[in-house]
Amino acid sequence: MLVRAFAVMARCPQHTFLILTKRPTVLRTRLSKPQFVAAVRGLVAAAAPELTVPWPLPNVQLGVSVEDQHHAWRVLELLRIPAAVHWVSAEPLIGPLDLTRIVGGRRSVVDGLAGEIHTAGGDLLGACPAAVRWVVVGGESGAARGIRPMAADWVRHLRAQCTAAGTAFFFKQTGTRLAAELGLPRKGSAWSDLPAEFRHRAYPDVPALPALSRGGPS
Repeated sequence: MLVRAFAVMARCPQHTFLILTKRPTVLRTRLSKPQFVAAVRGLVAAAAPELTVPWPLPNVQLGVSVEDQHHAWRVLELLRIPAAVHWVSAEPLIGPLDLTRIVGGRRSVVDGLAGEIHTAGGDLLGACPAAVRWVVVGGESGAARGIRPMAADWVRHLRAQCTAAGTAFFFKQTGTRLAAELGLPRKGSAWSDLPAEFRHRAYPDVPALPALSRGGPS
């Protein structure tokens, strides 16, 4: 199924596809296998033999859901997967999240926005294979009972991290609880309802997608 999905995306370079997962280890294992890439190219060749398939696909952006600091390890797995753009969906955000200080292996600390690995003391150890280029933030929505809150300061902190790193920041929605605290209509979904400080909806800069490649080496 995943091979077929990537083959379809490979045949549609005029579109940009966003993939979001909570299981980046599984995705990394699948996508890192040469057999997977070969299978995708094989399906494309069978349907459109004139096309070549670059890898990673330039029109596919890979993301992970990270709801709080406890789950920030998913970013480390994400950055090990080759992709045109790596992004994080902090929705629903249910706790503070610092993407610049993710605990890695051997007591290292990873700055996922800068794509750097540091010691606990702050000394630079090396670079990650990639960096997060887009962060989407939103609160949990639905009936008020049982909805987990999202503190405005958590959003402000993430936005400050992204601003300092030059990472695109997209505020999607307040969610039910924060909307009520701010005196907004449910979820504050209308752009005009949001306070000015939350009107941030930026997208990552990406190279122009190539036209369909016909012939030549892959």
